Amino acid sequence: MMGYRACQASVREGIHTWRVFPPPTRFDTSNTAAASATDPWTLTGKRSLVWALLLLVLLASTTTPVDAKRHHHRTSHRPAHHQVARSHPASPPTPAPVTASALTSTSKWASPTFLKGGFAVAFLAFIGAGAGWFHSHRDRRRLQTADRQWRQRVNQIQSELAAEHGEKAQLRAQLVAAQNVLATSKADADRKREWAQANSLKDTDNQFRFIEAASLRRKRLLNRPEERTFNACLTFVKGRRLKACPQVSMGEIIRSIGENRDATNAFSSFNSKRVDMLICDGDWYPLIAVEHQGAGHNQGNAEERDRIKRLALERAGIGLVETYDDDDRAAILTALEEELVRIRGGYARHAARA
Repeated sequence: MMGYRACQASVREGIHTWRVFPPPTRFDTSNTAAASATDPWTLTGKRSLVWALLLLVLLASTTTPVDAKRHHHRTSHRPAHHQVARSHPASPPTPAPVTASALTSTSKWASPTFLKGGFAVAFLAFIGAGAGWFHSHRDRRRLQTADRQWRQRVNQIQSELAAEHGEKAQLRAQLVAAQNVLATSKADADRKREWAQANSLKDTDNQFRFIEAASLRRKRLLNRPEERTFNACLTFVKGRRLKACPQVSMGEIIRSIGENRDATNAFSSFNSKRVDMLICDGDWYPLIAVEHQGAGHNQGNAEERDRIKRLALERAGIGLVETYDDDDRAAILTALEEELVRIRGGYARHAARA
């Protein structure tokens, strides 16, 4: 009886393992048949069922035919001196009361052979249950480890996806900001271009509009120091067949040779500039330019403008005299005389080489 109950416990253990821990299908959803064939929990259930069948076979084989024959001889074939003679009839014996000890002695469950087999079956059932529990516990631990690793991998992938989404959102925000800046710059450029087109000085209508909208007044051509310098220039040219002119545009006395872009750019660089006084020969060719460096002259980029003037005059072969507020007439005349000698000497050397 104990062996039979142990077999039942082993069978229940296998069925309980099969029901409580079903085979997980999320590890391989693409091939269910292959997953169930290699699933450790299915193998555990099969092991438990095999152990139960083996124990049932052992239980059925505990009462052998030899034990049954012995029991039959002990109860049916008694010795001759224990049997009653058939030739001498007697009164029927009084039936003896049946006691619990008599039933126990005649019961097959109390045989030593069966008790040994029961203990063997119980021991085997215990081993089978332990083996089933060990395998189920090991497989459960493996599944828990695999599930934990799977969840860690899922969390890692989710974290990576979240980081990628954050970077994507950041890049999208930067793209939107760049597009806004580009749109703003484009709008400003369009507005400036429209304003430039509407106020272009190349359009004579705009020039008329500007002049009509402005308040214009006449101004003095030469200030007091410049007038003193110009009077010195008039004294210098007197009796020499020379001429003196105030406030002359450099674009009127210097021209650029050639029709290429470099010549055009060079002419545009000095065209809008002018010299304070200019001394010309009898044919109105420029000889000496006079620049008065007054107190209010050094304003803004005056030094750069003066450097451009010096370079253009030197390349054109025109002399330059610079005067200051503290220069007297004699100093101005001496500077003009020296510059005229230098310029004419240069012309003479050039003509000799030609």
